Amino acid sequence: MAVQVNKVMTFGDTVDLITKVHKASANPVAVAPHYDGTKGEYDNLGEWFSLRRDGKVYGVDIPEYTYSNDPKGIKTRDNVGLVCQPATNTTAGRDDYSKLNAFEYFTVNGTVDDSGKFHCTAMKGDGRFRADGSNGDVWVMACPGYYSITRSNGYKRLLYSDTKYEGMRPLPGQKYADGTERPLLVFSPYLAWCDSNNVPHSYSGKVHTFQFGSHDTGISYSKKKGAGYTGRTVADNFYLQLMLMIKYATQDLQSLGGCTDYANQYKVLEAETGVNRVLLPKAAADYFLVGSTLNCGPNSDRGATAGQSTFAYRTVTKIETMSDRCAVYVDGAPFTTAVDDYVSAMPWKTGTCDNLLGTDGYPIAGKPKQRQPYRIQGIEVLCGAYEPLCDVIVNQVKTSADEGHCELYKCFDSRKYSSALDANHVKLDLELPARDSKTNGQWMYNEDWQESAKCPGLLVPTGSKGTSTTGTCDAIYSNPISSPGLRELQCFGGLGNGSMYGAFCGLSSAGLGGYGWNYGGRLSGLGVTMA
Repeated sequence: MAVQVNKVMTFGDTVDLITKVHKASANPVAVAPHYDGTKGEYDNLGEWFSLRRDGKVYGVDIPEYTYSNDPKGIKTRDNVGLVCQPATNTTAGRDDYSKLNAFEYFTVNGTVDDSGKFHCTAMKGDGRFRADGSNGDVWVMACPGYYSITRSNGYKRLLYSDTKYEGMRPLPGQKYADGTERPLLVFSPYLAWCDSNNVPHSYSGKVHTFQFGSHDTGISYSKKKGAGYTGRTVADNFYLQLMLMIKYATQDLQSLGGCTDYANQYKVLEAETGVNRVLLPKAAADYFLVGSTLNCGPNSDRGATAGQSTFAYRTVTKIETMSDRCAVYVDGAPFTTAVDDYVSAMPWKTGTCDNLLGTDGYPIAGKPKQRQPYRIQGIEVLCGAYEPLCDVIVNQVKTSADEGHCELYKCFDSRKYSSALDANHVKLDLELPARDSKTNGQWMYNEDWQESAKCPGLLVPTGSKGTSTTGTCDAIYSNPISSPGLRELQCFGGLGNGSMYGAFCGLSSAGLGGYGWNYGGRLSGLGVTMA
């Protein structure tokens, strides 16, 4: 169905405008967020977001791979002429979206109750907000949104608005399980850190807990926090994919930034005792970045105990260059180094992008952006760790010695998630690209994507003949012939391997409980939903 958006003021528009004015005059407190000190939360955010709606429609046309393999698109409708330039800690960049209702976000503290309702307890700037966990989890809060995806004349045509028009549907996760719509959306800006009881949290300044980075632990650990929480979902993925395509008119997230090429290791050149530095080859000075995270130990396996026995997850504070070597300084207690200890780059800590001078971007200007996390809509992504979907299960099926395929199953209500393909999981209409004996167990670049009819918002990669600069610019790994069975779908990408990672990357190889040092989970507040 075509989206009906008449940009001329209609009678219905006039009625809506009059209604807004009436609501504002009848309830003037809704013009601004209102904090109820008795309840300890904001109590009018739904009405506030409703009054902020402007009805603008932002579009982008992305070419279908069979028409053009260019990952870039063309902005349409109210999106024409708008620009978003990545910011850093020292440069703001132009951002025409930051104050538009459909794109403006608010960094908040809050909780999710067992029914999936979000309770906002603080907003950045109100004096109560804290990013470090002292006032609870940190979330990015945004208005409800509506979108459509159609195809014509060789293009995928995406539209997005803060107002629902005929032919548009609510964003994934926007509906509660009973079918009513959420008054607002929330997303976790950080990978999750888990406390000693394995309860996950969204805090700044933490080393993410890689054990939370599996399908099963993303579910089980979240339930320790409450029935309304879960790990990453399709809704969380789609929001980032949509924002990427609408704001930047591209499918290539790595063209903007993201830590996908930061896996080097260097050996210690000289042993020292009681120091906060490691003496490394001079090349390490140009490679390692101040603010990033390092491990050190006698083993090159950075996830093993011996790979981090000298120090673990320390932040680089400064780097000094000498005539034939360099000294890399880290925070924390002094330590003793040994010759040939391995110093390894690790995933960045949460909150790395907290000090950007703009909405989107990466922290350090003048340094390779492929070694730094990227923030989009206030959400840090590509931090050096894969992120699993907790609402999707892959069933890898071997059909012959030379053929295999990957079925997709989706559970729509996080309170019913499990590691079994029970009646709560719906077999979807699309699958990951099929594999043969030559492509099984290989990273294969996607050509395009298709939206699932049974799971709106799930953009399933198609084709396997793309490249790092064509199509989605991202790749899928699966091995149904050599390893059939249930698998988790890991997204975005890890610390190294570079060009295959991004917004449309997928890794289907680990079992549903699989995780490693380069995995990481993320809380979701959008799991209690319906198809």
